[in-house]
Amino acid sequence: MSYSVRIEEPDFSNPIIGNYKTEPIYFSWSAFGGPQVSHLKLTGSLRSLIASLRLLRSPVTVYADTTSPVWWGYVREVTIYFGELQIIATLDQLFNKVKVQYSFLSPDNHMADQSETAWVENTPSQTLFGIKELIIHRSKIDDDFADNLASTFLDGHAWPGSEFSQSHLDDPTAYAVVKCAGWFETLNWKYYENLTNFYANYGPGPGTFEFSIPTARIPSQLFRANANGYLKYVYFQLRKIGSPTRNLYATLRDSTGTVIATSDTFASAALDTDSYTWVKFTFSTPQLLTSGTYYLLGVMAGTTDAANYFGIKTDENQGYPGGYARYYNAGTWYDIPSITHPGRRCDLIFRAVLVSDTGDQINAIATAGDQFFSKIVTPTTGLLTSPYRANGYSCYREILDLLKLGTGSRLVLAKVDHRRQLEFYEQPDPQTPTAFLDDDCIFYDAYGQPLKPHNPPVGQFAAYRGSADLLLPFDSPKSPPAFIGLVEYWPETGGVKIHSDPSQDFR
Repeated sequence: MSYSVRIEEPDFSNPIIGNYKTEPIYFSWSAFGGPQVSHLKLTGSLRSLIASLRLLRSPVTVYADTTSPVWWGYVREVTIYFGELQIIATLDQLFNKVKVQYSFLSPDNHMADQSETAWVENTPSQTLFGIKELIIHRSKIDDDFADNLASTFLDGHAWPGSEFSQSHLDDPTAYAVVKCAGWFETLNWKYYENLTNFYANYGPGPGTFEFSIPTARIPSQLFRANANGYLKYVYFQLRKIGSPTRNLYATLRDSTGTVIATSDTFASAALDTDSYTWVKFTFSTPQLLTSGTYYLLGVMAGTTDAANYFGIKTDENQGYPGGYARYYNAGTWYDIPSITHPGRRCDLIFRAVLVSDTGDQINAIATAGDQFFSKIVTPTTGLLTSPYRANGYSCYREILDLLKLGTGSRLVLAKVDHRRQLEFYEQPDPQTPTAFLDDDCIFYDAYGQPLKPHNPPVGQFAAYRGSADLLLPFDSPKSPPAFIGLVEYWPETGGVKIHSDPSQDFR
């Protein structure tokens, strides 16, 4: 099998014509992204090989017999070997958007709050290579140190550099190895953060409020939705006074106090009389909150009782911005007053968790990390989880976690086609294999046609068909189908290696 390689300018405008011969020596494909890694060997004059250092971030497409694209991605690293010297140029240490997250030691020897600098950027580098972000973490430094660190690091890493080292290969012929990565890997270049659809006030702050007594009911927190989302869980810190037997439940109301929804009930017998504990209330049908709209989240217990009632933790330091606590009495809503700060209001200690379909989350994260895709397609998974993210992880890692979470029964897979269209889709039915493997490690499709080694059935289930003793699908329990998560292929030798786990990295 012969292969041809097309390398383009980083802006996809024109092909790069180099005075060297290009030969693919390694491919891999993953069910999490499609083309994953390829290695190309360049042979030619030393001058032409030195010129290949400019190929970093250039798009690469490998064709079988000049017509069918079999692998596509971009140049991540170039290593030139000649004599006893090797020269390495790589994108791995290129970062053109940098900030520092840090804490510093205050004069009283207490660690200060976490701080961060503004992003510093190199626009010309971003125009040529794309945006590559880095957050540097430091402790025990001051503001000026952090600002200077961000600027200095950016200046030293905004452009690719070269490394020199001794070559231990006994080969007098000069050549270069070009390592390429699939486009899906570029989701690793940007961090993802979503601070919407989660509302909380953990305090600390003094204060309690007694309710479900004749003069006070339904303590509630007024807050403003910062994005559209579906409310699923509400938590309050509660205790019981006396021996109330009434069930508790949370309420979602509009800003005037009109009920929108009520949660499932919580048995008051489970509350402690000596301490406050977090109590979770679940809205079995998640309720839509509209961005920019004010709501009241509260807790109530039906009829009142002067001897057997409840207490809820409040925050008299007003730790929640843009809202405050209220209660209901005799047809009117009142602000919960502050005892330690007379004349002022307080907040509740609470948290509210909103959920969304993980397919929508995958779409949002992929869109945030997108720099090179021509289209993004995502499924509806039917799984609802919190879209809140403040982990400091890359878009790639956040998406990978959601792909492994899947649809509740199967993984969600991803592929990037040669037009750079990114598609996420549900893993196929494991009981219906669509590929077959014989004793010679050759794959066949469902019609019995052999598949080329550069076109492996990645993302499919394959069954072994080499034995005449097996009659599929009746004998599938004897030889259950295996998931083809990742395939490696060495064109020079024809070697193939098959993995079930698609998340392995073979850089």
